[in-house]
Amino acid sequence: MGKKVEHPLDILREELQQTNVALKCAYDKFNYVTEPELIEASIYEISALKARYSLSLIHISEPTRQE
Repeated sequence: MGKKVEHPLDILREELQQTNVALKCAYDKFNYVTEPELIEASIYEISALKARYSLSLIHISEPTRQE
């Protein structure tokens, strides 16, 4: 059988879903850790994932803007 070609929008949606799961895990870790260094690291991780999530949303909405 041939290799299935995914639509770019499907790939972006999958990345958005993966980022959402990672963000949930980062929040869970933030709520669990007690050491100041780990709390700080969790805050940076959450911030980076929120930025990635926002960028994914922008990329998903771009094709609909161009149509």
